[in-house]
Amino acid sequence: MQPPPTAGGPAAATYGGAGGTLLRTGGWAVLLDVDPGHPLVTRCWERLPTTADVDALLETVLAEGPEALPAFALVREAGVRRLVARGAVRLLVDGTEVQPDRPAAAWLDLPLGGASTLGAALADGSAEPHLPLRDGVAAAGAFHLVLVDTRPAESEVHRADDTQSFVGTTTLAGSGTSARPTGTVTRARDAATTTVRVRRQAPTPVAGAPGAVDAPRVLAAVCPAGHLTPAWSGLCRVCRRPVPPQEAFETARPALGRLVLPQGVTLLLDRGAVLGRAPHVPADWVGAQPHLVALPDPDQDVSAQHVAVVLDLWNVLVCDLGSTNGTAVVDHAGRVTPLRAYEPTPLGPGGAIVLADVVTLPFEVQP
Repeated sequence: MQPPPTAGGPAAATYGGAGGTLLRTGGWAVLLDVDPGHPLVTRCWERLPTTADVDALLETVLAEGPEALPAFALVREAGVRRLVARGAVRLLVDGTEVQPDRPAAAWLDLPLGGASTLGAALADGSAEPHLPLRDGVAAAGAFHLVLVDTRPAESEVHRADDTQSFVGTTTLAGSGTSARPTGTVTRARDAATTTVRVRRQAPTPVAGAPGAVDAPRVLAAVCPAGHLTPAWSGLCRVCRRPVPPQEAFETARPALGRLVLPQGVTLLLDRGAVLGRAPHVPADWVGAQPHLVALPDPDQDVSAQHVAVVLDLWNVLVCDLGSTNGTAVVDHAGRVTPLRAYEPTPLGPGGAIVLADVVTLPFEVQP
């Protein structure tokens, strides 16, 4: 299952064989034991760009019930890396077969934190994977991935108050319930009556760039217009132009966009943010100190600690912090997704965050 060496090192992903379908996009690789025309392929392809959560994707795979479930291998390559597989799928991690005697109907759920390579093959996908795949859908029975750990090293990144180091992806945890929005998105109240305060935290500086945030390292490519974009994406995240084939490279992550606050003030997402009437840094926040954005609300529909915006490698995630009147994410087509408390949800280009059905914060992607 190991692909032949190529000039300049192994490809980030290769595939081969037959009998199934490989989908790869947005930090995901999914091998399904169905042909490319199967409805499950379409459902998964539509779901992959909208979530960074393995369990959410599994709900899509299981939509028709366990009795209709084919063999599959589902890999989250970005952020908190994880492998979930079921059925007759042969799996190799760093060249070693994982559970070779696993029963045909058994499940496998495996973290991939320290792994560097991963191979998977269906029962009839014996051909060596050697065709490169950056982003797309291919008829395949086997794949091989080179996994690159882009998480910051503990010795390189520290919290802004310099009192506690951290490793890994920015995460939030918690429990509780929140009242969801009704599904009707209304405009924010008259901006003339609203002021916004952004409390500036002292960020961790990068050597030679005073006041800048120490951004994590990410795998990137460059589009024809010169925009940095995720290495696995076939379209530029900024201008949506096709990204030509190229060697991925590691770089400091750029700011991922801006939130448009009331009165037209913009918030640069060079790090995460916490928003509400009187926001504070959550006790379990991991990573660079977030922006704290106070949104005055005389009617107190917006909670004091309402919502967090979390940057996970190339992903912008929105997490309701147990607010009283709920949070929703609106996509570029106007579809509204009410959030469950403490469950991060991706925010895409052209989307918006709606707090308590009264404050709308558009999201703009920038170079």
